[in-house]
Amino acid sequence: MPWLKKECLKIKRSIMATALVLALFLPAAVQAQGNANCDKLEKIFDTRVETEKGVCKVEIVRESIKPTHMGKKQSPETMELIFYFGFEKVDGQVAVMGELALLQEEVNPVLDVLRKGKLEVTAVHNHMLH
Repeated sequence: MPWLKKECLKIKRSIMATALVLALFLPAAVQAQGNANCDKLEKIFDTRVETEKGVCKVEIVRESIKPTHMGKKQSPETMELIFYFGFEKVDGQVAVMGELALLQEEVNPVLDVLRKGKLEVTAVHNHMLH
């Protein structure tokens, strides 16, 4: 199953890249754009960014994960396998709130990158136990 190993490596690289972008580049990009102009975020994430009440909202579905629940195939959206980030300018700085749907082996490496980027991780929880 070498193809599976390659796929896992691609997924890990994608997650780490997302964490690095969050930690290093996004606060400055949002701050430079002001409250509601989220064009830079669309370019960085290569996805549509919604704007609501001055908040840039990014949502990325983890299509590469094929989840099952009780033996039945589920969609990533149903299982909430989504990266969600909200960016808002607050008192001259940028507040970033997010949820990352991570696999068990992805949690610690992603936390390490976020902390190195000086992002405060306020909660870690899980929805699925195995």
